Amino acid sequence: MHRPALAALPFFVAMAAPLPALADSPPDPRVIAAFAETAAECAAMGGTLELPPDPVTLVDLTGDGILDMVVSEAGAFCGPDLGYFGGSGGTRVNVVIGDHIQHLYGGAWAVQDVAFEVEGETMPPLRYLLMARHGSACESFGAAPCLEAFAWDGTQMISVLSARE
Repeated sequence: MHRPALAALPFFVAMAAPLPALADSPPDPRVIAAFAETAAECAAMGGTLELPPDPVTLVDLTGDGILDMVVSEAGAFCGPDLGYFGGSGGTRVNVVIGDHIQHLYGGAWAVQDVAFEVEGETMPPLRYLLMARHGSACESFGAAPCLEAFAWDGTQMISVLSARE
């Protein structure tokens, strides 16, 4: 099976189903930048990064009504024969909000608005990026359920893990 190499990113991103608006324009340079660290790691091992299919998902991560990007590296392959990036704990998930690119690590993810009730009053909902993590991130074993929530603080995505006693 042939996977597109990083050099083919402009064509690949333009053809990705989640980004039909890019078909007649150059790729967003933030997508290329999101893969830069992984491409450099692969090159340092003597390989060429081959991109996963459909790595970009457009979603409002901050609740401001503007679509942001989640660029998943799940399925990224360091070719021709060095292997896939990631493992049982997931892989790098790049969050792109405006010009900010942040690397997070995990597996499956979802965005959820949560409204808390305080003293009988429902507060405005807050938007969270929920990321499945390796069980060890929750002080358990690999296959144990583990979820980390991230919220935008105006500058970066911050973990909202509760403090342990």
